Amino acid sequence: MKRPPKLVATVLCGNAESTIEAAILSAMDWVDAICLIDTGITDATLDKATAIAGEKLSLSKFDWCNDFAMARNAALAVADRAQATWAMTLDTDERLEFTDFDHKAQLIDALESPDVMAWMVAERDGSYSKERFIRIPSSLSWYGRTHEALTVREERERKRLDGCRFWETCKSPVEFQRKLERDLVILLKETAAEP
Repeated sequence: MKRPPKLVATVLCGNAESTIEAAILSAMDWVDAICLIDTGITDATLDKATAIAGEKLSLSKFDWCNDFAMARNAALAVADRAQATWAMTLDTDERLEFTDFDHKAQLIDALESPDVMAWMVAERDGSYSKERFIRIPSSLSWYGRTHEALTVREERERKRLDGCRFWETCKSPVEFQRKLERDLVILLKETAAEP
């Protein structure tokens, strides 16, 4: 039986009390539900997310294991259990802008191209695009512990969605250093496993 259209945001989330509210607000009017994937929250992030998203918010736990692909694949499974037809990936330091859509139904209509399994969305300066909307249930999977990518069988299954863009918040020097140190640990594991 075909699922009715339902757009679910999946948000991988650790301690992000300073960024979670703006991330959720940028997606809130465009999704039916927000699935927060808790990778180790110990601060006020969950309280802030709940205050903003209310009944739209659900929480799933994921034991962080230095593998973004594994976490994103778990997020797709969460979206599937939520009966989504599309999963929107959103990080806590990202913001979405919908420039050419007036409402959620119009966005869902644009996503419904029969061959497309994943829609790419451009960064607002046009410098690169990321997989942002993934058809659920999905035959696709993420790979790569960091700087992960989504596999598709044929390029026609992945297209760029116009009328939507994203941007990332600027990191402080301390936050940037922390990210580099985290990625170095992950990349050392990745290169050991895949020389």
